Amino acid sequence: MVILSKELNSAKKVILITGGDGFIGGGLVNYFSGLNGYYVMASSRKFHPSKSKDFIFLPNLDVDHSNGWIEALRGVDCVVHCAAKYHIKNEANLDLLSICRKINVAGTMRLAKLAVAAGVKRFIFLSSLKVNGEISPVGMPFNENDPPNPTYPYGISKYEAEQALLEFGRESGLEIVIIRPPPVYGPRVKANFLAMMKFLNLRLPMPLAGIHNLRSYIGVNNLFDFIHVCIEHPKATGEIFLVSDDDDLSTTQLLNQMGKALEKIPVLFSLPKKLLTSAANLTGKKYIPELLFSNFQADISKARNVLDWHPIFTVEEGMQKTARAFLRRS
Repeated sequence: MVILSKELNSAKKVILITGGDGFIGGGLVNYFSGLNGYYVMASSRKFHPSKSKDFIFLPNLDVDHSNGWIEALRGVDCVVHCAAKYHIKNEANLDLLSICRKINVAGTMRLAKLAVAAGVKRFIFLSSLKVNGEISPVGMPFNENDPPNPTYPYGISKYEAEQALLEFGRESGLEIVIIRPPPVYGPRVKANFLAMMKFLNLRLPMPLAGIHNLRSYIGVNNLFDFIHVCIEHPKATGEIFLVSDDDDLSTTQLLNQMGKALEKIPVLFSLPKKLLTSAANLTGKKYIPELLFSNFQADISKARNVLDWHPIFTVEEGMQKTARAFLRRS
């Protein structure tokens, strides 16, 4: 295990990023190791040890147990907790909420308590806009003052972790910052974004023309910039923030933006919503109509007013970065 020197601690702010092999965590490692004034420790369950003058990967660290964490956290100024349980194969015999709670709640609190024991000052928790709910009312984007309304196991577990962290922060003095992003896109994106780009790149027809909902998204570079602000800003402590690109899109607009970035004109046509909903139900993907037709918006006024933050990249710039990375891998 690496023990950080006093010279390093005095020269640079040391941050530890959990989930260093993930889409967001891995991007954060590259982002902060490219900035002056930071030394990055990245925990991972998979990576082999690697080290440079600006970062080191620490393998075999899992929030499911305490082994190795105190040594890893000693000398760290701030933890950015990205590791989480999200994608779970939905099988009838699985208790999805218990699985999510084990990692997202119990694992998070285990890490927070170990961070205090090691002398860490600030703990940034990457939560989810799903804590607010799955559908925002028309013309009423979610904000931090709305009563939480998580519906599915992931959102419920994230909300429970938020509440436990805030209480623990008040008791222990650990500076807690909670960030609720909407869906995140960027290089190495997976899940629905990746599926849509594959369809667009192959110019496969999609029945998604003429949809007029509004949904918030955030590009990884905007998210990384916001996390950077939360590490440094004194007013971030004890707060919950909603973030986005501040440029909400309908499903149809999102596909058009992606197509433009990929230089592929989307092949879109219209089908009645009832027909699409029936097809989704028949294939066991009842959540799909919710993603395609509903509003899911975030009001980022608090981030602007409290932290003086605004997105530094446009949606178009973010999509272009995402498309270039996708095409390199294709």
